[in-house]
Amino acid sequence: MGHGRLPRRPARCAPGHWRRAAVAGVLSQLGLLAGYYVTAELRGYPAGLGAVVIWAVAGVVAGPVYGAAGALLRADRRILRAVATGLTGSAWGADGLRFLWLASDAQSNSGPGATAGWSFLLISVLLPVALARSARDRVYALLVLIAGVGAVAVASLVIDQAFML
Repeated sequence: MGHGRLPRRPARCAPGHWRRAAVAGVLSQLGLLAGYYVTAELRGYPAGLGAVVIWAVAGVVAGPVYGAAGALLRADRRILRAVATGLTGSAWGADGLRFLWLASDAQSNSGPGATAGWSFLLISVLLPVALARSARDRVYALLVLIAGVGAVAVASLVIDQAFML
């Protein structure tokens, strides 16, 4: 080291990195949306403007949250790490619950089934467990995961209702 200088921090810990990741999250979501609907149009399935707007709004909300979470997985502050780590599995968990709900409806033939539901739930728990630094971080991350699954489930209900308008 020498010369009284502090060691350089890795780029992933640089101040403001989470902001760039949040922007990248928005851009990736909007890119996914464009790719999906362009492909649908090319295959002969017309996209309604309402659906594009609903999913664009969802992407503008979710993109920065998940982008920033990815950048904050190795933050110095425990609370930031716990929130970021817990969020990694939240969409998986909400989808798993939705798949199980669809599988339990005898009148419904939609959804990928109970096996997929349980698999998604397992992934939702394993992600924060695998990404956390310590046992304490895992406990906090799993608590955030529960709240995150609830938030994503509520957002899914809002999106479903938006399609009914």
